[in-house]
Amino acid sequence: TMRRAGSRTLEKFEQQISFENVSFGYKGRTELFSNLNLTFKKGEITAIVGQSGSGKTTIVNLLLRMFDPTEGRVTVDGIPLSELTEESWLRKIGFVSQELFIYHATFTDNIIFGRNSGAQDSVDRATKIANVHDFISDLPEGYETISGDRGMTISGGQQQRLAIARAVLRSPEILIF
Repeated sequence: TMRRAGSRTLEKFEQQISFENVSFGYKGRTELFSNLNLTFKKGEITAIVGQSGSGKTTIVNLLLRMFDPTEGRVTVDGIPLSELTEESWLRKIGFVSQELFIYHATFTDNIIFGRNSGAQDSVDRATKIANVHDFISDLPEGYETISGDRGMTISGGQQQRLAIARAVLRSPEILIF
């Protein structure tokens, strides 16, 4: 089924995200979960753990509104996600995927990742939060070093930290790992 775009704008995330009696199943497959009730309160860290195939990624996809629930609803401060504009909702979220993408460019460009503004003080703040600032600063060309250039490779952990810096650059209200 086609997702309908919402028209309401979410100005600020205030209290909580709720899964209210959410059921979901991929087309042609058994229902993954039914009548799921979850609350993610603002300011709290919530970890979702479970075996492979238990629905962790699906919960994230429902939060990002890649899919709508088969039944029930996901709300933000009581407003159904389906009523919000995609832009006003996704602007609130910083997302760090398991599949990291670091491209052949400077560290600064990898962090601002296509955004128009990348004021160096914002980039510095984001890399300090992600614990990768000292590593970059110690490189001969610092933030202007091209990642991957001339055999320059960075570890998986450093790639993850760059992805975190990219996610926190905009000071999102919600951070999903």
